[in-house]
Amino acid sequence: MTALVRALVKFERWDDILAVSNSMAIPWRDNPGDKQLRAFAETLAYIGKSNLFNARNRLKDLKSSLGMQSESAQPSDESWAIRVKAVEGQLRAAEGDLLEATRFLTDAAALEKTEREKNDYQDDPPSMPWAVNRLLGDIYLKSGENRLAIEAYEKSLTQERNDGFALSGLAQAHFALGQREQAQKYYARLIYEWSAADPNLKWLKTVKALGLEATPIADTIAPERPYTPEVLAKIGPINWQPYAAPKLDCIDMNGARVSLQDYKGTNVLLIFYLSDECVHCVEQLTAINARATDWAGKNMVVLGVSSASPEKNKASAKLGKLGMRLLSDHDHVNARRFASYDDFEEIELHSTILIDSAGRVRWKRTGGEPFADMDFLLQSVKQINEKASLQTNVAGSQP
Repeated sequence: MTALVRALVKFERWDDILAVSNSMAIPWRDNPGDKQLRAFAETLAYIGKSNLFNARNRLKDLKSSLGMQSESAQPSDESWAIRVKAVEGQLRAAEGDLLEATRFLTDAAALEKTEREKNDYQDDPPSMPWAVNRLLGDIYLKSGENRLAIEAYEKSLTQERNDGFALSGLAQAHFALGQREQAQKYYARLIYEWSAADPNLKWLKTVKALGLEATPIADTIAPERPYTPEVLAKIGPINWQPYAAPKLDCIDMNGARVSLQDYKGTNVLLIFYLSDECVHCVEQLTAINARATDWAGKNMVVLGVSSASPEKNKASAKLGKLGMRLLSDHDHVNARRFASYDDFEEIELHSTILIDSAGRVRWKRTGGEPFADMDFLLQSVKQINEKASLQTNVAGSQP
């Protein structure tokens, strides 16, 4: 979720952030973390859409969720301090208060610098969509303060090397000052760094429109190996698509063979668990079983898979009475197919897998702990059904 929101904010996909009723809508969950992240993203989106009334209200929501009841209050979660100041600064700039905008952004940049020097700043992957100094550069550039913009962008490049957004700003600022040679230098670096970027990104188009001429220049610490979309496509699709689920061939408690073909036309929630001796596994399966009516209402069945024998599954006091079908996976053959077994460590892994009615894997979580967010699973299968219904309707409308 953090990565999704970061990307949408970074590339200013405001309509995607504000979407609520189509397939592109962000699948927000009903938890404090998502509510804060949503308020943050939607504040920026409303700023980008020039809806400053809604932007101010969403920022109030964010501050309230962080216990910031007064102007001088600090967020209850310190990790939000930089982001709140950065958003406030951008909103003040949109409202026309450049002095307060730069004050908030300068404070945020100072906090970021301190965190970086203390190695407390999360940079790999980054939690922030941008270096704050880049935002300062954007504000200065828009207001015509080109020398200040250059200073801010150059600082941001020491924090995020070869950042295309900063390189674009530097080319524009130098050009506005009549420094064509410098502008061409940054344009040359930009077209190298973004050589495989979408051609219609506004940061590229704006600089191209200046009429600069340049040959791509690599300003790097060491030689780089560029990864073009064509090369990456040989490894896998550029845009992720649901894929056909591996073969499932298990035995149920009564000795009957079970495969995914038995459930064609039905969504499947496939759970690989360790055993009834795993406390967390029992908690997960019990929680899933408690929502049996919800799953049935979404055309979904639940299959629990472990290495336990059919006899042990049937005799299990903890799991044997659950409504779901418990399956036996001899020698972890199926777990290996679904990447739910670590051959190096020779240990079983917890996996929760959503398979749609066409037999395609739509979502998967594997790790040391069972997945426990039932509301997320319910929302996900709801989206799967809505998309399947839409595709059916479109196919039915074809002549």
